[in-house]
Amino acid sequence: MPASGPGPAVATPPTPGSAPVLAPEPASESAPALAFKSAPVLAPEPAPALAPGPAPAPAPEVVQMARWNSGPGGSALRAICADLENLATLFRSAADPAADLPWPGLRDACCCLGADVSMAMTAPSMPDSQAQSLWMEVLAAAQRAATDLRAGTELRSAALIYQGNVEIRAAADHLAQMTKRIMAIPSPP
Repeated sequence: MPASGPGPAVATPPTPGSAPVLAPEPASESAPALAFKSAPVLAPEPAPALAPGPAPAPAPEVVQMARWNSGPGGSALRAICADLENLATLFRSAADPAADLPWPGLRDACCCLGADVSMAMTAPSMPDSQAQSLWMEVLAAAQRAATDLRAGTELRSAALIYQGNVEIRAAADHLAQMTKRIMAIPSPP
């Protein structure tokens, strides 16, 4: 015969060697809906599943760009800028009609630029797609400049040196456009 009156209900059947888990009492006028009978809990209850919270908001682009700049991407950018400045300095010194073209220095600077471009190609992409596109143009022009200038120094070809110089100017122009784009990224409110 079933027992009458409210009493604890067993939520899961006991297994040998374990105690039953008590379920909440049915709601009554005198007890809140989630009250448990004052009897001791005989077995630990499983922890309630945590409801998934809202997904974290993506970091604003300016913060993402700052992270990119402080990592390998920014290191590559600074190396490329230093290489382009070094080449520009070499070309300015060679512009003096009395000066000879610094062939060994130019060759070394081209090798350094080529190596830094290769390293930059393996760095993470910029978080801003427009800036990343301009960065890829900088790297492509810098790679062509390094190739042309290296060949020009080996062959002592004024035409290849000139072409390499044109590519350096193109890389610098793309770099200026990329910088403008990065500066135009709105900062967080």
